Order: sequence, then C-alpha cells, then structure tokens
Amino acid sequence: PSKALRMAITHPKLQGTWTLAGGISDADVYFTKTNADAITVEDFPRPKRREECMLLDSRTYLRVGYQQIPELLGPEARTNWFFALPRFLKGALLSDAEASMGLLKCPELPPEPVGANKKLLDLLMRGACCVRRFELDDSHRETISFAKKIDEVRTIVSSTRRETEGQEERGNIRISRIDELLQSYRGRATGLGDATRHQIKELEKEKEEAEAVMKVCEEKKKAINEVEAKFIEILSKRKTKIAEIDAKNLEREKEFVQQVISLIKDDEASIRKAF
Repeated sequence: PSKALRMAITHPKLQGTWTLAGGISDADVYFTKTNADAITVEDFPRPKRREECMLLDSRTYLRVGYQQIPELLGPEARTNWFFALPRFLKGALLSDAEASMGLLKCPELPPEPVGANKKLLDLLMRGACCVRRFELDDSHRETISFAKKIDEVRTIVSSTRRETEGQEERGNIRISRIDELLQSYRGRATGLGDATRHQIKELEKEKEEAEAVMKVCEEKKKAINEVEAKFIEILSKRKTKIAEIDAKNLEREKEFVQQVISLIKDDEASIRKAF
C-alpha cells in the first residue's frame, strides 16, 4: 500500500498541481466481504482489532513520508490524521519499524481546558459554532445532491433534443425526396399509366406518414422546451433561496464573531490556556 500511495501521489502528471495532501487512517479497508450475502465476524470487528488495523493504515502514510497532525489527537479520536507537502515525499520509504517510531500517541488531557473562559468554551464547542458546522455539512450534502440532479436533467434534455433534431432532419430530407419524385411523375408530358398513378399514391401515403412523424417531432420539441423552461425556473428559485440563506448565515456569523471578540476583549477569554 505504501508503494502504491507513493507512486500515485508522485505521479509526473500531478507534479506542480498540489501543495498540500491530507489523509486519514481507515480501518475499514481491511474488512472486506467476499460474499455480499454472508455476514462474518469481520463485519463487526472487535475494538482492539479495529485499532490494530487503524495503526496498520497509519504506518502506510508514515512510510510514504506523511506526518501526523498532533492537534487532531484526542481520547475520542477514532482515526489518525496525516498531511504531506511535496518535499516530504522525496526520501526513501521508511520501514515498518521506523514508521512505528514516528506514530504519535494520544496525550493524557483533562476533559476540558483548565482555566479557559466557560462562556467562550460553550460558545465555540457546544453552541453556535457546533450547530453551524452541522448546518454546513447538511448544506454541502444537499448542494452535491442538487448538482447531480441538475446534471441528470441537463443530460436528459440535451440527449432528447439531439435525438429529436436528428429525427426531424431525416424527416425533412425524406419529404424533400418524395416531393422531387412526385414532381417528376406529375410533370411527365405523356399521360399517366396505371403503374405511375399507383406510385404517386404510394408516395403521397409515404409523405403523409413522414409529415405525421414531423408533427410528433414538433410536439417533442415543444415538450422539451417546456421542461427546460421549468427547470430554469426551479434553478433560479433555488439560487435565490441559497442567496437568502447565505445572507442570513453571514449575519449570524458576524454576530458570532462579535460575541467572540467581545469575550476576548472584555473578559480576556482564552480557550487554549490549559494546553
């Protein structure tokens, strides 16, 4: 895994395209199902086994040259976080033993910062800041879902329009050829024989069928335009709603910042005193 990760992130096509890479150790990559219908013990790994796999995946990052992010260590941390700069990845791969030595352990910390301002602590950790984080996560997921729907609608509208226009173009060519043949038969100087009359009737019937197809194409185009107009209307309303929500959130965030500034200035609050 370490060699594969090093080869991927140092691929020539990626050189100069990134400045910071991040990663998390994922124990779940070591618990794969061979049979989707079978439930095994590995589907619900024991905590110790999961921790072992998390450390195994952590060593993968460390061997490559990633460094652990100590600020994200904590007693409730379920994973380790890593980062890398391009210059970290120029040396040789570390051995498992060397990687294990570089693995940071969670420090023994008090449950809360000692001496920190309680108002500021509650505001940052349990109040508006926490709520806003969840709101942003929900908004991000909703935005991604809506973007997928937009792409799906645009793809359907575009493909249906191309298909209809192609059908319409072929219909026009067909009708034009029929008209040429009809003009040729009707313009003969001599009298029309039975065979010629039969051919003219067949061509007229074929033209009626082609014109019926063209009428269907027109109805399809009209329906496509209606769907597209409705889609544009929905998209416009959605953008307006997002703009309104963003404006409200901006005001809330300004108020939040002012509360933090006030606590820091007036109460000399600090949340990092204990650490």
